[in-house]
Amino acid sequence: MNTVTHLNSLRAIEATARLGSYASAAREIGVTPEAIGQLVRGYETYIGYKLFRRKASGAKRLTLNSDFSDIILEVSGAFEVLAKSAQSLKDMTKGGTLTVSVPPSFASRVLIPNMYLFREKYPEINLTLDISDDIIDVFNHHSEVAIRYAKSGWKDENDVLYHNEKVFPVCTPDYLQRNPHLSTPEGLNDATLIHDLTISGSDFPHWKHWCETFNIEYKNSTSMSFNTSTSVIDAVLLNHGVALGREDMVKKQLIAGTLVNLYPELTLDTGRSYFLAYADDPTPKLLNFICWLKSIYIPDYLGRENN
Repeated sequence: MNTVTHLNSLRAIEATARLGSYASAAREIGVTPEAIGQLVRGYETYIGYKLFRRKASGAKRLTLNSDFSDIILEVSGAFEVLAKSAQSLKDMTKGGTLTVSVPPSFASRVLIPNMYLFREKYPEINLTLDISDDIIDVFNHHSEVAIRYAKSGWKDENDVLYHNEKVFPVCTPDYLQRNPHLSTPEGLNDATLIHDLTISGSDFPHWKHWCETFNIEYKNSTSMSFNTSTSVIDAVLLNHGVALGREDMVKKQLIAGTLVNLYPELTLDTGRSYFLAYADDPTPKLLNFICWLKSIYIPDYLGRENN
């Protein structure tokens, strides 16, 4: 007898012994009395012994033979353990640990400052950040979801958080005041240009690319470079120079007035977006995280959901 049939038979026997009839056992399990009877009789054939004494009438027409009373208690206990294990597996999908693979810039700007809000809303979920720019396979990785900055059409993308980001020159109001020649793009040749080395690939807009696109002479002037986008913005905020600000990275500073877009009409598309990648059939805890993330990151997301 195969294992599945064996377990189904034991379940039918345990319920019948406890409730006293095939009909009652069938209602509890969700099958027909005939199915319960077939499972019980099949197991009796398997062991070569009649398990139940049958009465002609009464609410409990079936009574377990006394030889099996101790064993049926063990079977009942085993099914209780299985039921608890099944509930634990279900609870794990709603709570427990959720590991999110996220780039350093997104972690520092979006997730880390707002993790307390996630804890308040979902205290049963322990959020773990795996901070990395590496492209990962979410089907074969300990992270359930990856947030990545990549070209549109990335093969693993499930959802878009920020579409086709743009770049443009930014500096602080104070730096602009101290360098009035920046009122025109040509004045950049007398400023300190801050380079972002984070994004690999020659197609990502950099200072030379930006100047050539808008027919501005590019000189190898005073410069500094950083290998994280957050460091680039920090350097700009400290009045070290002018950077090509990534739209998503500087939007809050532009609104707050701590940074200015020097030439609003001179913007370049990066062809890159922030994507979410995750395996099919996401767990409830992952769906909760995605919904929460969009609610804090996409301004009109909740409005969209309610329409």
